[in-house]
Amino acid sequence: MKPAARKKLKNKISHKVHDVFLKERNRVMNYKQVASRLHEKDNTVKLLIVEALKELTSRGTLKEVERGRFRLADVTSTGIEGSIDISRRGQVFFCSVDLEEDVRVKSKSSIHVLKGDRVLAKIKKQGKHESAVVYELLQRDDRFFAGIIEISKAFAFLMADDPFMPVDIFIPEDKLAGAIDGQKVAVRITDWPETADSPFGEVVHVIGEAGVPDTEILSILYEFGLPTEFPQHVSDAASRIPLELSAKDLKGRKDLRPISTFTIDPEDAKDFDDAISVERLRNGSWRIGVHIADVTHYVPKGSVIEKEASLRATSIYLADRVVPMLPEILSNVLCSLRPNEDKLSFSVIFEMDKDGHVKDSWIGRTIIHSDHRFTYEDAQAIIEGGEGPFKEELMLLHSISQTLREKRFANGAFNFHSDEIRFRFDEDGRPVEVYKKTLKAANYLVEEFMLLANQTVARYVGRKSPRPPFIYRNHDSPDIERLMDLSRFVRSFGHRFDPVNRDSRDEMKQLLVDIQGSPEELIIQQMVIRSMAKADYGSKNIGHYGLAFEDYSHFTSPIRRFPDMIAHRNIWAFLNNRPGESDSDISTLARHSSLQERKAVDAERASRKFMQALFLQGSVGKSFSGRISGLTNFGIFVILDDNYCEGMVSLRSMDDDHYAFRSEDHVVAGTRHKEEYRLGDAVKVRIANVDPLSRQIDFYLL
Repeated sequence: MKPAARKKLKNKISHKVHDVFLKERNRVMNYKQVASRLHEKDNTVKLLIVEALKELTSRGTLKEVERGRFRLADVTSTGIEGSIDISRRGQVFFCSVDLEEDVRVKSKSSIHVLKGDRVLAKIKKQGKHESAVVYELLQRDDRFFAGIIEISKAFAFLMADDPFMPVDIFIPEDKLAGAIDGQKVAVRITDWPETADSPFGEVVHVIGEAGVPDTEILSILYEFGLPTEFPQHVSDAASRIPLELSAKDLKGRKDLRPISTFTIDPEDAKDFDDAISVERLRNGSWRIGVHIADVTHYVPKGSVIEKEASLRATSIYLADRVVPMLPEILSNVLCSLRPNEDKLSFSVIFEMDKDGHVKDSWIGRTIIHSDHRFTYEDAQAIIEGGEGPFKEELMLLHSISQTLREKRFANGAFNFHSDEIRFRFDEDGRPVEVYKKTLKAANYLVEEFMLLANQTVARYVGRKSPRPPFIYRNHDSPDIERLMDLSRFVRSFGHRFDPVNRDSRDEMKQLLVDIQGSPEELIIQQMVIRSMAKADYGSKNIGHYGLAFEDYSHFTSPIRRFPDMIAHRNIWAFLNNRPGESDSDISTLARHSSLQERKAVDAERASRKFMQALFLQGSVGKSFSGRISGLTNFGIFVILDDNYCEGMVSLRSMDDDHYAFRSEDHVVAGTRHKEEYRLGDAVKVRIANVDPLSRQIDFYLL
């Protein structure tokens, strides 16, 4: 585009951007939201929108509330309801759907607030900045805090594990519940008077001796506000569900019990969500069924079990255990598609040729009978040439799954699979081995058919007119500013990446091809991942960028994901020409499920860090080789080659020079000798310190 034409278009865009904010005076928006309101999808125009936002801000027309988020400069909001969030640096923020952007809470406030509290706040202007003043606490977040209790003669204090808890919790002598000094306990806050520096609390559970694996894992669950056990009334309700199928249970279901059916799962799995059936048809095609546990048959909407599942929203896979979303009688027995048992399922059945072309599909409730239970290792051995049951069916599914996988990547999907870190434990629950779980063809076989089923369900909803509210698994396209940052970063390695004038997906895939086998492959791949948005749940379908699907939902794991239960419930309503749930209800459940998913991921990561520290506790002073896995302004993270444990080298400990992190180049460099450290570099370290309680491993660079 010629400079004159670009300038003219830029001025036009600037006026349109201003109009968008004038029409929605109380909204905080990023460039994507502005582009959506202008119905602009062209990347060149999106870049002009970014420039317009910055120019309007420099003129004082808009205010950049936070990086990339803008609002009209003359708007002051009052009396807004929202919640409190706290950063790892201790900064307190006010969050509200009315603002769409977090606002820093003014430090001088008479009301004590904690992460998760519901509050009323006013937004105040202070020069170019805005702050929130909390003037009413609506509801204290009803959660527990775990930590070590220190007991004096007449009172005690809890030192919380939670890094977001800024103060210790005062516990009166009569609220100790038998706790002993130095134990790990869970505490509930009962009051926080305005004149008190610390909140008052009571011990609700004595977890155990600090440092013991079981104690620390339970503490992690408390720290992240996650459940440790089922309420008694939920367990009682689950125990009352009949174990035997009745004629009523089978009514209206397609009977698929005679068809060859099997499951493929991890060796230690008990909750078998999915099974696959294979049947040869007379016309030469194959009928392949993806059968999913029919959880909503046993867990109707509004039941106590359903309410508890909606609160949990997900099963939690910690280093040494699973915290299930459903009581064990449901997850491991009634709903689990165990071999040699008749089971109720919700199925997506495909008529396919051997090349993976879908000729027809059907969705509905069924009854199945799994003939065999494969572990991934069993199935992989057959795929690699071994003998075993259902070999013909497995080889057919393997062939089709490989074709589906190739097509998916050809259509623009990304392949960012990483190996999973696992532990082996002794009888006391202490880790004795750390190893990698590598994905192979058998894993991809199951993955491709689950992806196909999830996509087919979402497409079924998408074909309905008008399209009803539904729960989708969304993955938004990358932010243009992040892509521009990525472009500048890869340019320093001599690579080209142009997300403005070319399709960003094609450019990104070509970049990943160009870096294969290069020394910078790891660092650029990690930066590509960081440039992408995070997947989440929503009631509006925006597609899945990473999978290159226009329609995508989660349907295939209702034993461990509540969004899948929502999908089952609504699909069944649509199949019976009934309305599903409202957009408002689904949106609320989607937001909560996304939040719980993030909590679960954080807890899973914390449990791995604890176990890694426990594993290396006896290795202080020993030297290991490793590779740089992360760089920050305070240290270099290193993953050890032998055991995959990760620790940090503090920049302060690197005394041969003064080292600093250059974020624009993503490198740690010495100011005098100019030695540089980058992601993926091989290094040697000595273990300087290990603290399992804080989940920290400190290295010294050799």
